[in-house]
Amino acid sequence: MPILCSMIRVTDPAPDRYVPEIGFFLDRLMLIFAGALLAAVPLNHFSGNTFFVYYNLVIAGMILSIFMLRRSLSILLQIVLLLCAGYAHVIPSMAYSGLIGTGFIMMATLQVLAIVFLRTRTAIILGSSAVAVTAGFAAMVGFGVITYAPPVLARMNSGQEWIIRTISVAAYLLLATTTVQYLRSRMFQAIDRLQVINAELTAMKDHAEHLAYYDELTGLPNRHSFHQHVERRIAAGCGPAALLLLDLRRFRLINSIYGGEHGDQILITIARVLQEHRPAGLYLARMSGDEFAGWFEYEEPQQLFDALLEFRHIGRAALAEVHPHYDLSYCAAYSLFPEHGGDYGQCFMNTGIAMRQAKLHGSSSVLAYTPDMGDHVHAENLLEAELKQAVRDENFTLVYQPKIDIHTRQVLGVEALARWNSPRLGDIPPARFIPALTHSSLIEGFTLQILQQAARDLGKLQGKFGPSITIAVNISPAVALSPEFPQQCCAILQQYRIDPAAIILEITEDILITELETARTAVARFRSLGIRVSLDDFGTGYAGLSYLRNIPFHELKIDRSFVQDIAENPRSLHLFRIICEMAELFGFSVIAEGVETEAQHAALRESSCRIAQGFYYARPENL
Repeated sequence: MPILCSMIRVTDPAPDRYVPEIGFFLDRLMLIFAGALLAAVPLNHFSGNTFFVYYNLVIAGMILSIFMLRRSLSILLQIVLLLCAGYAHVIPSMAYSGLIGTGFIMMATLQVLAIVFLRTRTAIILGSSAVAVTAGFAAMVGFGVITYAPPVLARMNSGQEWIIRTISVAAYLLLATTTVQYLRSRMFQAIDRLQVINAELTAMKDHAEHLAYYDELTGLPNRHSFHQHVERRIAAGCGPAALLLLDLRRFRLINSIYGGEHGDQILITIARVLQEHRPAGLYLARMSGDEFAGWFEYEEPQQLFDALLEFRHIGRAALAEVHPHYDLSYCAAYSLFPEHGGDYGQCFMNTGIAMRQAKLHGSSSVLAYTPDMGDHVHAENLLEAELKQAVRDENFTLVYQPKIDIHTRQVLGVEALARWNSPRLGDIPPARFIPALTHSSLIEGFTLQILQQAARDLGKLQGKFGPSITIAVNISPAVALSPEFPQQCCAILQQYRIDPAAIILEITEDILITELETARTAVARFRSLGIRVSLDDFGTGYAGLSYLRNIPFHELKIDRSFVQDIAENPRSLHLFRIICEMAELFGFSVIAEGVETEAQHAALRESSCRIAQGFYYARPENL
């Protein structure tokens, strides 16, 4: 047996990995053995051999007993007992019939049973018992201990024949063990591969189910999960509740400047802070893009008030986690269930209506839905639809307001201002349609149209005011930061053969919500093309000394809020003078906006500001 073990690589896994299948097979095998032995009883009785009649009955009873007790016996013990019962039939059969009996067939069957269902070492130990049995019979026959009757001896039951059969049994054990182990290892390898594949498929299924209900980026429940949660709670008869929405302002601009990966990190940070500090009982979800939603059930109005206050605080805390240069803010709104809607769809729609109003107000407060908001939303939707048509049909016109030398009253340049007369809505003021364009995807097409129209009019303006006249065009920060816009400007200038120095792009301080290097790169691209850049509405928002020192603007346009009371308030005039002196230190030209009175004009003459525009000098006029 040690020789056989050394010849075979005993590395097979334990067959007890499949104990239920082995037990099922043994049940059938024991019944087959018992049935075969019982079937042999009448045959033995017919031949007149009464010993084997009763002997087979006893062995069959042993096997049936093992079968009856199988629930309380281990698989290994069942196989060992089955082998013992089998050998109890094999040895008498071989002693009585020699090589021509059924003993060898039974013994070979028992060897295969051990090899297949037991570990290899155990199977070799038990299988070697067959070699020991045949070797023992070879010795006993060879030395005359056992002698057979003449009919049996006639079948070559000599000592030499028994030695040959012993070698055959050992060879059979070796061959059967090697073959079964090889097939078993291949089977286990295949099963292991199937298990790996099954595990991968299960993981993919679990992942797909997770994605169906959770946002992959933030880990929060997604729109589908939020929808189901709210509908389940309503169907369960929940009490009063509030459906909230939170939307990030300026996120799309930051996302377009820095890329989606940078924007993803912002969303992950904000989602984490919202989740960590959310009010107790608030079910939070990410709906899409930069929009988050919440469902809060309450019993008393004070609970809702406290939750809304806390929701406002965590919104600010989430923004505080983000880099301060981004200058993100948020809008939030809510509607009440069942007061504002009896189902999810109505509540969500009404909260969306309130969100539209919150975006227009621009404050970081939580706005409650009111029924009259529907009229405002309808008007905004109509305005947006008309703007799309106007951009498509190029229905915008330009008027021009001169920039005046306050000492000589000479026109040094003009600013192009867009006007829109809608066929359906009538004359719409810029204060209404410009913000709507800025917050939509229409702004780029609108800007290119205005720039192209101004380029067409430049020749007439130069003929009217002189060849050195310049034309200023207002540009949205989102457009100015677009990588394609400088080349689009070049294409328009080349189309109309315009000197780039005759064009001034006026960009509001919103461009400074970006990091310093991004804003500087954007302005430098225009300077490299010979296009001048003006910082519009200076003093109303984000411009700091670091920006003015490092970004190469050509001029500053001081907002009208600094000009309104310079004639009456000495402090305002003093501040205006400081801004002008600071701009001169940085090499910027200064333009004062919104000059409307003689007193304001006189105050400007006392400062170092040289250029101004406003109704006092000239109103915007058609060409």
